[in-house]
Amino acid sequence: MFRCPAQSTFPAVEAFVKGRMEEGFIIIAPSNKYLQSMTARQRRKAKGIQLRIIKLVSPAGTVSVLLTNLLNKSNFPKKEIVELYFRRWE
Repeated sequence: MFRCPAQSTFPAVEAFVKGRMEEGFIIIAPSNKYLQSMTARQRRKAKGIQLRIIKLVSPAGTVSVLLTNLLNKSNFPKKEIVELYFRRWE
């Protein structure tokens, strides 16, 4: 899990932030620069990474997002993901 800026970031994150949803799933596609460093065979196999995204809005109105590979909402509810993120300062 990591916090990601809401602007000047992955296109999938920017598109999600513009929407109304507070959480969902996105796919981070490999960048063209990354793909150019690969062989043609590797490029054919390259796939995006599916991540769960959670939008956070601070009391001041600043928007940021959490990205995680903990995809199962039943086992890892949004509230627990957010609490886990903020526990890193304890």
